[in-house]
Amino acid sequence: MSVVLLVVGVVIGVAYIYRHIVVKGKKCTSKAKLHGKTVIVTGSNTGIGKTTAIDLARRGARVILACRSKQRGEAALEEIRRESGSNQVVFMQLDLGSLKSIRTFAESFLKSEPRLDILINNAGIYMQGQTEDGFGLMFGVNHLGHFLLTNLLLDRLKECAPSRIVNVSSMAHNFGKIDFNCLNSHKALGLGTSFIRLLQIYCDSKLCNVLFNHELGKRLRGTQVTCYTLHPGAISSELGRNTGLFLQIVLKPITTFFFKNTVQGCQTTLHCALQEGIEPLSGRYFSNCTVRDLFAKARDDAAAKKLWEITAVWIYVLVFYGLFKGSRCLSPARLKGKTVVVTGSNTGIGKSTALELAKRGARVILACRNKEKAEAAARTHYCFVLQESGNPQVVFMQLDLASLKSVHRFAETFLKTEPRLDILINNAGVLSPGCTEDGFGLAFGVNHLGHFLLTNLLLDRLRRCGPSRVITVSALLHRFGSIDFQLLAPQTDAAPPQSAWSSLQAYCNSKLCNVLFTRELANRLEGTDVTCYTLHPGVIYTELCRNLSQWLQLLMMPLAKLFFLDPSGGCQTTLYCALQEGIEPLSGRYFSNCALQQVGANGRDDGLAKKLWEVSERLT
Repeated sequence: MSVVLLVVGVVIGVAYIYRHIVVKGKKCTSKAKLHGKTVIVTGSNTGIGKTTAIDLARRGARVILACRSKQRGEAALEEIRRESGSNQVVFMQLDLGSLKSIRTFAESFLKSEPRLDILINNAGIYMQGQTEDGFGLMFGVNHLGHFLLTNLLLDRLKECAPSRIVNVSSMAHNFGKIDFNCLNSHKALGLGTSFIRLLQIYCDSKLCNVLFNHELGKRLRGTQVTCYTLHPGAISSELGRNTGLFLQIVLKPITTFFFKNTVQGCQTTLHCALQEGIEPLSGRYFSNCTVRDLFAKARDDAAAKKLWEITAVWIYVLVFYGLFKGSRCLSPARLKGKTVVVTGSNTGIGKSTALELAKRGARVILACRNKEKAEAAARTHYCFVLQESGNPQVVFMQLDLASLKSVHRFAETFLKTEPRLDILINNAGVLSPGCTEDGFGLAFGVNHLGHFLLTNLLLDRLRRCGPSRVITVSALLHRFGSIDFQLLAPQTDAAPPQSAWSSLQAYCNSKLCNVLFTRELANRLEGTDVTCYTLHPGVIYTELCRNLSQWLQLLMMPLAKLFFLDPSGGCQTTLYCALQEGIEPLSGRYFSNCALQQVGANGRDDGLAKKLWEVSERLT
C-alpha cells in the first residue's frame, strides 16, 4: 500500500511541477508603456490574440483588431475595451484567406492610421480547404496572408522605426517539411483530409512561419525594423474548434490540465513585442520568453529564400492580376431614346462598349472601317441584344478614320439619317506603321486626326441634343508621348517611321494628342451642355497589336492573357465616362479605373493643346 501511495505521490508531484514550471512558464517582465504607439494583432477576436490585445491596450497602445468575422470582431472589441479600460481599440476587418481582403485592409489602414509600431501576425487555422484564391487553407492563412500583409505594411513600419514584427509559429514546425513540388503543382503544402495529414500540413505551415521570419530578418538588416518568431506553448484555445466533436471531447481534460490558458500563452508574444535589448536577436526563434536554437531545416538559408521567392511570385501574379482587373462602371443609367456613335466597335473594347450601351436601350451606331467585320458584329449585337433586351437598334455605318474623305462621308450620312447624337465615343485606335490615305502617319491620322475631324463635324448635333458627351479613349502611354509639330504634315508621323520602336513611339504620341485634344475641346465647350472626357482603359488583351510582327505577338500572347484585361473589363472606364452621373464639372479631365486621375505633365500644357488644335484644323 505504501508503494502505491508513493507512486501516486510521485505522479502528483511531477504533474504539479510540470504544470507550474512547464505549462505556466515564464511571464513577460517588460514594463514598457505604449502611449502613442499603434499595434496590429491579427486573429485578435479569440485565444491568445485577444489576450495579447488586452495587455497591449492596458499599456496605452492603439490596438487594431484585424479579424475575419465582423460579428466576432465587434464582440471582442467591446470585451477588450471593457477589460483594458482603453477606448483606443479599433476593429478592422481582415480575411487572411483573401488576398483582396488583405489589400483592402492595408489600403484602409494606411489611409486612416499614421503610425505602425508593432505588427503581430498571430492568426492561425487548423483545417483543410481552399482560400478564395485557390491556395491550401493552412498555407494561405498561416503563411501567405501574413507574408502579403507584412510586405504591404513594411514601409510604414520603417517610417515609424524602431518597430517590430512578431510571427506566431509553433513547436510543431519541428515536424514540418516543405514540398515545393506540391506547392508548385497544387498551391498547397499537402493533400488529404485525414487527421494525420491535417496535422502534417499544419506543421508544414508553422515551418513556413519560421523560414519567412528567418529570411525577413536578413532582408531587414540595416533598418530599425526587427522581427521574431515564437512558440507560444501548447495552448487550450479555439485553434482546434474545426476538428471533430469527438476529438474535442477526448482532448478537453488533457488540454485543461496540461496546456496553457490564453493569458499564459501570450507571454512570449508580449516578450518579443516589448522586451528591451533583443534587437540583435532579430530573425530568431523564441519559446517561454527565451531565445531558442532551431533545427537545421528551420534555419536553411536556401529553403527560406526559395519559399520567399515562390510566395512573392504568386503574390505578384495574383495581386497585380487582380489590380489589372480593375473597377467596374456601376451607373444604372438607361439610354432608351438616346443615340450613341462608337468608332472601332467591331472588335475589342469598342465592341464590348457598344454591346453594353445597346443592352441599356441606346440606338448604337457601329462606326467601323471593315464592312464585313462590322456587319458581322452588328448581327452578333442584334441577336444578343434582341434576345436580352428586345432592342434591335444596332446599326452599321462605314467609317475609315484613315481617310478624311470617308470621315466627311460618314458625318454627312449620319446627319441626314439620324436626328439625335447623345454620346460620341472616339474609341478606334491602331498601333502599326504605314500611312493614311491622305499621307499622314497611321497612328497620328487614325488615333487623333480622324477623331478630331469627326468630332468637329458632329459637334453641332451634340450641342442640339445636350446634355451630351464626347469620350476619347487614350492610354497611360500618353505619358511617354511628345509632339514635334515639324513632323505633323502629310507623308510624316508624330515619330520617325517603320521600326517597331518608332511605331510604339508614334502610338504614345498619338495618345498624348488624344489627351490634349480633350483638354482644348473642354475649353471650347465651356458654357454649353456638351462635356468631354479622355481615359486610359487599362492594359487590354485585344486585337490592337494585330499588325505587329508575328514573333512579337507570340511573345506577348501568354503575358497578355495572364495580366491584361479582357474587352469586357477594358470597357468599364469608357462606360463610366459615358454614363456616370455628376462628373460634368470634370469635363476635359482624364480617367482611369473608373476614377479621376492626373495626366502627365505634357498632357496639362494648355499652350500645347491649343497649338495642336490649330495645327489639326489646318491639316483637316
